[in-house]
Amino acid sequence: MSRLITSSLVGAIDWYESCYESQKDKALRDLERQLARDYSEPPGLSLRRGIEFEDMVYAYARRQTDKGSDHFKWFVAECKGGVFQKKVKKFVKLDGIEYCLYGKLDVWFPTVIKDIKTTGRWKGDKNYLDTFQHWLYCYLADIGHFEYLVAVFDGVDEENKRVKEHHKVDFWAPNKADVETVIMATVEKVAKFMADRKELFELYTTKFSLY
Repeated sequence: MSRLITSSLVGAIDWYESCYESQKDKALRDLERQLARDYSEPPGLSLRRGIEFEDMVYAYARRQTDKGSDHFKWFVAECKGGVFQKKVKKFVKLDGIEYCLYGKLDVWFPTVIKDIKTTGRWKGDKNYLDTFQHWLYCYLADIGHFEYLVAVFDGVDEENKRVKEHHKVDFWAPNKADVETVIMATVEKVAKFMADRKELFELYTTKFSLY
């Protein structure tokens, strides 16, 4: 069976390797839960609010309406006419082992992929362009343009659901050879990371890679 690689898995590994020592235990637990497909812990505020916001954008983009704040209307206009939650995957081989690269695109257009992000604090384009997601999704969809649509909420209080600003972060993929180089280097990184950790490797191959 192929071994699964997703942007969330790569992100969890990156976070574990780069976080402060005081955060290592939590980062490891989060990674273990992801590999075990353990969804028993309720999602945190940021995740719940992000899912709710995305669902609202999709719902309003599917119908003719002019409701919401100017910021919300911007998201709806950006996404209207797209295909939502489109699944894409490709298979690659490294050292004789097959890997399944998988993604679920928030909003797909023939010439651009759009991904909705929510945050309580805008930290600039680099916070998004340093991730693996846009590389993976451009590779899987054979599309060279990717946009992060970022909603910045006014505070982190659970009751505060007002979007105070929005941003667009563009990524233009280089030639296919360079994209494939990044993809395969990341596959190799995941493979080595798992191979060096017996317990994580078992979860990775027996739980996470079931799809």
